[in-house]
Amino acid sequence: MLLDESFFDTLPTEVRYNQYVVIDGFGTLGESYLGTYASEIEAYKMYKKASSKYKRIFKANVTFVKIGNRNYMKSYEEI
Repeated sequence: MLLDESFFDTLPTEVRYNQYVVIDGFGTLGESYLGTYASEIEAYKMYKKASSKYKRIFKANVTFVKIGNRNYMKSYEEI
């Protein structure tokens, strides 16, 4: 079952500003979000654990959607 994009607009969201985002496999079909961190040092530790040569770390404002007790990244705006 595919969910319509408007479904996520009905759920509660949270925006975290000035976060460091770590993505593995950036720009490929296997792109995966590894985490967001407030400090650059913590983000770099996760960056070093990434296995792909297409890994990337950048600063962004991240929007999360809350489903149950978990936060899932909905979108990000690179700074």
